[in-house]
This record gives sequence, C-alpha cells and structure tokens, in this order.
Amino acid sequence: MAGPFADTFVEASDQLLELHTPTGPNAGSGWTRQGSDGQLIVRSSTGLVEDNDFLSSNQYRMNDNLGFDEMDVQADFTELIGAGRCGVRVRLDPGDTTGWEFSYDANNSRWLITDGTSSTTTAEAWPGGTVTIKAEMRTGVGRLYVNSVLKVTHSSNLLSGRTYAGIQVLNFDSTGPEHQVDNYTSVGVGAVADPLIGAFMMS
Repeated sequence: MAGPFADTFVEASDQLLELHTPTGPNAGSGWTRQGSDGQLIVRSSTGLVEDNDFLSSNQYRMNDNLGFDEMDVQADFTELIGAGRCGVRVRLDPGDTTGWEFSYDANNSRWLITDGTSSTTTAEAWPGGTVTIKAEMRTGVGRLYVNSVLKVTHSSNLLSGRTYAGIQVLNFDSTGPEHQVDNYTSVGVGAVADPLIGAFMMS
C-alpha cells in the first residue's frame, strides 16, 4: 500500500490549486494541472476548491505516486448550479492527460465511469448537498460509489500500470463556479482480495 495522500484545501488567501500546498492529515506534496486549460482555486474563505476558469476541463493530478494501478480515490463534491461534470480521476501519469474518470455528469443527469475509450453510466438526479464520490480501481474493473453506495461498474483494464490520481471539475459553459471540492484522499492498494467477485487480484 502507498499513501494515503490527502488534502483538506486550507489556505490563508485564495490560491491556484497548482500553487497550493496540501493540508491536513497525510497531506500530499502538491498538485499539477494537466492539459493547457483549467483553473481551480482554493478559496480561503471556505477551504473549498472551485472552478474559476469557465469552459475548461480543469483536470488536476496529485504529485504523489501511489505505487500501484489499483487504488481507492475519493473526494467530497458540492453541485452549485446543476451543470458541468465533477469527479475523481485514476490511472494517471505525468506524461499525458489520459486517465479514467469517475464522475457525475450534471448536463445528462448520470453517474459516469470512462476509461478514455468506452464508458458505463447510470441515470440519476444529483442527490443534493455534498456527496462523496469514490473510485475503486482494480485490475479489470472500476467501481463508482456515492456516499458508500455502488452506482456504476465498468469492466476494462486500459491504462494499466499508471499510478497517479486526481480530480476533475469540467465546465461546459460560461457560467460558474459550478462545483466545489473538499477532502481529497488517494491510496494505492496493491494486491487485494476483491469481495464482490471473490477473486484474489494482482496489479
């Protein structure tokens, strides 16, 4: 197991996420913006992350290597205006922007897992308030949990061997902020027994 690496997003003044030093127990070393667009801001007044640059993918990777491509990654998300997409990203790499996404797509009212090539979704309204979105990534399967309830399962082993994780707050239009983020945690789990299929799985 490697990690956990976490962030509670505390700042004395508003700060770009890529310039923010993670805070709280098991704090990670920092964040990197992936891609050419995006601007997430850590707000000093709330201790929350918001999307500040509209019409952006806002993809960020925590700089800490989890050591395994099997991982558990979660964060708390609050939907502000019922638009855009928010969630966590797994199987990332410093070399490019590809990865798996476990998210809520507000524009289409659905939970979504995509491995960058194919996706699986479940239609459902946002449950309201702040929810915890958790990605459970194992060899051959990803599972999306919302407040500890399984919503989506996606079978694939694309991008195996990639050992970083992060967050995404995708803004589809010129309004915002659309979401807030708090309490990020990621951990590489290595070889684990999968209780849902009863198999011993190795990365």
